[in-house]
Amino acid sequence: MFSWKAVLFTGLILIGIRALDPYPVEVIRLKGFDWLQQADTPVHVKDIALVNIGERSLAEKGQWPWPRKYISELIDDLRANGAGVIGMAIMFPEPDRFGGDADLADALSRNPAVVLGQTASSRSIQGAAPHVGTAVMGGNAQDHLFKYPGATRNLTVLEESADGAGMLSSAPEIDGVLRRLPLAVSVGDKVYPSFALELVRVATGEPSYQMKIDESGISAVRIPPYAPFSTDGNGRVWLRWNKTFQEVEAIDDLSAVRDKWVVIGVTAEGVSPLVPTPVGLKDAHIPLVTLLSALINEDGLVRSNQANSLEIVALPLLLLLVAYLARLPIKFVLPTFIILIGGIGGGSYYAFTKAYLVDASYPLLAALIVFAHCLFNQFYKEFVLRQQIKKQFEHYLDPRQVKRLQEQPELLRLGGDRRRATYLFTDVRGFTSLSEALEPPQVVEVMNKALTIQADCVKEAGGMVDKFIGDAMMGVFNAPLDQDDHENAAIDCAIEIQRQMEELRHEMKSQGFPEVAIGVGINTGDAVIGNMGSSTRFEYTCIGDSVNTAARMESATKEAGVDILIGAPTAEVSRHELKELEPMAFKGKAAPVRVFTLRIADGI
Repeated sequence: MFSWKAVLFTGLILIGIRALDPYPVEVIRLKGFDWLQQADTPVHVKDIALVNIGERSLAEKGQWPWPRKYISELIDDLRANGAGVIGMAIMFPEPDRFGGDADLADALSRNPAVVLGQTASSRSIQGAAPHVGTAVMGGNAQDHLFKYPGATRNLTVLEESADGAGMLSSAPEIDGVLRRLPLAVSVGDKVYPSFALELVRVATGEPSYQMKIDESGISAVRIPPYAPFSTDGNGRVWLRWNKTFQEVEAIDDLSAVRDKWVVIGVTAEGVSPLVPTPVGLKDAHIPLVTLLSALINEDGLVRSNQANSLEIVALPLLLLLVAYLARLPIKFVLPTFIILIGGIGGGSYYAFTKAYLVDASYPLLAALIVFAHCLFNQFYKEFVLRQQIKKQFEHYLDPRQVKRLQEQPELLRLGGDRRRATYLFTDVRGFTSLSEALEPPQVVEVMNKALTIQADCVKEAGGMVDKFIGDAMMGVFNAPLDQDDHENAAIDCAIEIQRQMEELRHEMKSQGFPEVAIGVGINTGDAVIGNMGSSTRFEYTCIGDSVNTAARMESATKEAGVDILIGAPTAEVSRHELKELEPMAFKGKAAPVRVFTLRIADGI
């Protein structure tokens, strides 16, 4: 009943879905990475300072954008306070309405290591934005980078005065959340560095940066003396959002910026849009400095270009393991599966603590689906087995026994086992006279009442009704369930049958029907008990000499002049007072058989 084909089919579908990586699967994976970020321990970055133009600065200096002379003074103040490389995460694409562009250009010229921001644009512009050369190894970078037709530039006089300009552009994921930033983008026919990468280049004095490409796309970007920055195939770096930075307001004491990388950004409400990140909304320059920290402190996250392929290859092995675990005994299944999924989730988190992103979301989802499928198979198998047991025994066993068999199918040893049991046969005497005296429907009514009495008595005594043969019935005690003192249970059953049949005779007499009597034969012994028949039709029954002897005893009750005949193996353990009759010759027996019946005092 456990269908490996169905489980295999489910597994193949899950693997195929992962390989296609549709929108829901990608979102689940990204949300899994978000959970890791949210569980991360915060770290304070000491070598980067943020200079914020917030509400207090606007309250003192006036509305944004400020006159350019204020920006010039801010750059001079930062340099006077010992700031390192200064990044302007703000742009100046339009002339200053107060005519201060020359002052700002002069401030940029006299203060080295200042980097402007520029953004990629979906519209082409006249003229190329400032850029530096790129050393590419292994292919064409523009085949893999995000492409834009143009860029929004700063005023030319400002670009010429600054030491560099980097792209502020981001690349949100398909759900609109920013998780990684590109280190470079393609604009027109040139490659332009990101804002953070340009800050690093200016700080090192390098004339360019290096980019490595493999079969999966861009794999690394490097600016000596820093170690290569691992990227995804599109040149993006996964950001680790557990960073906090030294922040100062632009109008306050700026001494905290000494010997630090400095990034100037606008934080005043309603001026600069907030950016959605895995840990909530952030000011627009926070992702930029988070990327900068990843580059200079090597505290970003790494997800190999081969990660997707490796996870797809590992998925079938995981699903096979889950299918195997689901077949363990139920007491081991859940604990083992919990350990497995805990190991997947824990392994992913451990990798995250080591700065590696490993997807646990889809493996967990796929494992749960396959596990649920396997459990459904198991439960369905047990359900079908219980239904088979119920169908096979509900008419022949007491409901309590049927329920016990359903709960413990292992008690039902099918296929033909040799075991000791007690067998009870009944037969209606006077059936011929009854048939002649009554109409067929009346005969059926009387016989149904008589057989119902017999069957109910057998089931009530803990036995099983094996079969009905015309006006006869066969009952078994100690099969299919073990039954203590089954010999006496059979005798008790025979006594109760005779008592209830006496009541039925009185009822029939009052209605003018002929009386009927019941002969009962009981014997104990070994027999083969189980499902007997062909491969397409079978029944649960008993075969053996002791069974035949019980049937012969029932037939001999009329000859012996008693209602109940009991074999010697049953009589030997009887707690009823019996009397032995003359041995009787039975067909198939070489010697007469000892028989017993109830004494009058124990009679009906």
